[in-house]
Amino acid sequence: MMHSWNFLNFSQEQDLNENIIKEMGILEKILEKPVENLLRSNIPPPNREALLLFREYLKFASCLTWCHTDGTPWSKIIKTSIRAEFEAAREEKDPLIQGQLIVSWRQALDELKHKYNDAQHAFVQRIHDGRTDNKRDI
Repeated sequence: MMHSWNFLNFSQEQDLNENIIKEMGILEKILEKPVENLLRSNIPPPNREALLLFREYLKFASCLTWCHTDGTPWSKIIKTSIRAEFEAAREEKDPLIQGQLIVSWRQALDELKHKYNDAQHAFVQRIHDGRTDNKRDI
């Protein structure tokens, strides 16, 4: 089934954006105030690498289907623990410590992925070795 999409070319999109801004008067309101009087937020911009790493952890956690011995899914355990780690590190202002945290989180994620892949491979190999329909009698 073919979908037909109506895309605006760049000039049409630019004209549309300019018209919206003019109608709303936002640009004029911003420009009439001197730059010195504009309010600044004390909130630093989010660390892009930390956000990407957090999303990668969540994506990896959703792949886990196994449960802990108490019945709690590992995906839930990983998600809650990584959320707590990232929330605790959010207040850190020292860029050196932030960098160290990102490196250690990256190493931990790589190690988790490696262990997961090894376990999956062992699981598949155990099933393959236990099959009776693929063994030939010689």
